[in-house]
Amino acid sequence: MATAGETPLQHAAQLVAAKQQADSKFPELSELLHASSSSDYEVAIPAEWQVVARQRMVALPDALFEQYDLLECRCFMGLFPEIQRAWITVDHRLFLWNYEDESDFYTFEDQEQIIVSVALVQPRRGVFVDAIKHVLVVATPLEVMLLGVGHDPGRGAGRGAGGEVTLYATQISVPADGVAMTSIVGTGDGRVFMAGNDGGMYEFAYQAEDGWLTKKARKVNLTSTVASYFIPTFLAQKRDTAAVAMAADDERRLLYVLLQDASIKVYWLGADGAGFVLAHHHRTIGNSAALLCPQSNEGSASPFEIVSIHVIPTRESRTLGLVAVTGGGSRLYFSTVMRTQRYYGAPAGAAAAAAAAAAPREPDVFELVHVRLPPELRTVLGGAGGARPVLNVHAALSTGGTVLLAHTWSEDHDCIVGAAPACAQILGRAARQPRASMSELWAAQQVEGRTWAIAEISRADQAPQSLSDLATVSGAPTRAFAVLTNAGITVLEQQRPVDMLRAMLAHPALQDAHVKEFVATYGLDESCAMCYTLLCEDAAPVGMQVLAGARRLLFEFGGVPHVEAPALGSAGDDRVVLSGRHNGMAVYLSRVLAPVWAQPAAVARTGQRGGEA
Repeated sequence: MATAGETPLQHAAQLVAAKQQADSKFPELSELLHASSSSDYEVAIPAEWQVVARQRMVALPDALFEQYDLLECRCFMGLFPEIQRAWITVDHRLFLWNYEDESDFYTFEDQEQIIVSVALVQPRRGVFVDAIKHVLVVATPLEVMLLGVGHDPGRGAGRGAGGEVTLYATQISVPADGVAMTSIVGTGDGRVFMAGNDGGMYEFAYQAEDGWLTKKARKVNLTSTVASYFIPTFLAQKRDTAAVAMAADDERRLLYVLLQDASIKVYWLGADGAGFVLAHHHRTIGNSAALLCPQSNEGSASPFEIVSIHVIPTRESRTLGLVAVTGGGSRLYFSTVMRTQRYYGAPAGAAAAAAAAAAPREPDVFELVHVRLPPELRTVLGGAGGARPVLNVHAALSTGGTVLLAHTWSEDHDCIVGAAPACAQILGRAARQPRASMSELWAAQQVEGRTWAIAEISRADQAPQSLSDLATVSGAPTRAFAVLTNAGITVLEQQRPVDMLRAMLAHPALQDAHVKEFVATYGLDESCAMCYTLLCEDAAPVGMQVLAGARRLLFEFGGVPHVEAPALGSAGDDRVVLSGRHNGMAVYLSRVLAPVWAQPAAVARTGQRGGEA
């Protein structure tokens, strides 16, 4: 209620601002992972509460299966979500498959060498025409070539989604000299790094025209020394360990390289992004993980293995920069900030914004600071006696707080284990404890075939993801992920709390016990806010049953305002407690108005008549 001297409009504005402030105070990742290890998970028991739900499965076209029958040497697969394509190589042929259209695919076979790796990178400015939005790097043992990629999402609508892709011959290539590039990655400003099977790190440097002292395109060995050019091959020292994966961090100007021996190198690219200096090399990650988390079974049944590495953006954490996923399903979080500078538990406000805006600097350290164990999957994977079921992860994705792990289920099927922050539980702990801790919801989905790659399906209107999925407003797109297997692509959708509520209300045999459990989990105010979100959407996609269920939840479970007397023996006046319907409306409006809340309602302009506004 409005206080003395305060108008109802001012009180409403303060209430909306307070709710927006509460949404912005969700703990960042480093605050939730303040201990050396963690393993707290919430099991999504109701079928409607799954973290990821299977949307559809798109089988590989028969024409691609026919090409696979012609395989002689090598076949690779991957995903290019930026252009809504999956890529498949069969010996010297490259296929770009439009998985949104489900049938259209493009064939590139203008060279005769076996393709060993491909990558989609950003082009350098001023080198290509405007129609080229991406550059496709194709590597063979003899040469590495660049193809221009034009992608028009708006075209091809008559044939289906995914847009139209055009490949352009650039005539830009460099000799590979017999080195197979095992991994290729690009940076935001167009640099292209390649890791060779000889243990060397290379850069594909190119420019618009030949210079006085430089060629238009050249392969630069970044890790060789001057002396190595004068030493015969048979006298050369042992080769460096080859890389298996790389990840570029454009915000921090870092390049992470995962090696075959499960060590990680960190290269500093300079404040301007034009350098290349080895900053750190962590060789004892397995031992460090065992010290941080003795109960981890990593390395007990097989050699310690890291499956993939993923950059953590600064909006999620200003101190944690990289997460590595192990073969056993654990997540290893690394920091490039010294321990004395890590302000775990500090509010992510002006200090975080100032840190993010500061110029990148060479990392002081690179150390493992947290081990996140996988969920207990006994109910899914089984397990003899008291033994903890061990995951066998061979592909993974970690982005925007969500992790997807591909576990080998059988010869013909994989099990995708998904986990995301349990936001309601985290906020509940933050209200009761001085420091919140990580808790995640997890679920498992079976997919046909063996997983080759997992990627988030990018959308043009999709905003950067927040760790909290409670702040969902009407019309916000649902996150979707593509799981590429040798049978096709399975599309999974992440279930936000509002999506879980929609699925629950759509169930024909909805029981009051399920509604009460949902309200108890997410709180009355948040549950009512989700109901307003559903009621304000278009009726056709939501469904009349869902709308009726949302109205019923509001009126039967939304509560009524009442007066609460002070506790016995304590001083104070009676307090008015507003209903969940009221508080839920305030929460919903605060999120709907958030994009325009800080914008002025009217802008004064100087007119031509005496400067009138």
